Amino acid sequence: MVLAPHPCPTAPVLTNFDLSGKTAVVTGDCRGISLEVARGLCEAGANVAITYSSTPPAEADNIAAIIAAANNSRTVVAYKCDVKSKTEVQATVEKATAELGAVKLDIVVANAGTISSVTYLMSTSMGHAGRRKQRPRFSKDSRKKKKLRIED
Repeated sequence: MVLAPHPCPTAPVLTNFDLSGKTAVVTGDCRGISLEVARGLCEAGANVAITYSSTPPAEADNIAAIIAAANNSRTVVAYKCDVKSKTEVQATVEKATAELGAVKLDIVVANAGTISSVTYLMSTSMGHAGRRKQRPRFSKDSRKKKKLRIED
């Protein structure tokens, strides 16, 4: 992948910000808004970890190297991370802080999106209770057992 040149290479994106010594994580698959945010943070002095899920690993590493080279060799690393997995996110944060030499993350840009065919109501503990035709009702037995059941 060839990165497009900065629209105005003589004017840094974040001229009013000094992020030297700060650590940032940007999610969002190393392209589009995520890529430009990572470039801007790095340009302002931050060390940046970028995450990807569908970008090929070699391409993500190449993007990280290009961003680092364009910004006085700041530390930029790429990690494969499925943001839907809590354990992967935790592991990625731990790896990023260790590799970037940070005690904590100073900046997190949560730009990754997830697509699910399950609606919000169906993913809640109430399940289909939000539908108009079905309402949660307490029967005589369910009051004793303190359980909710759905009736049509």
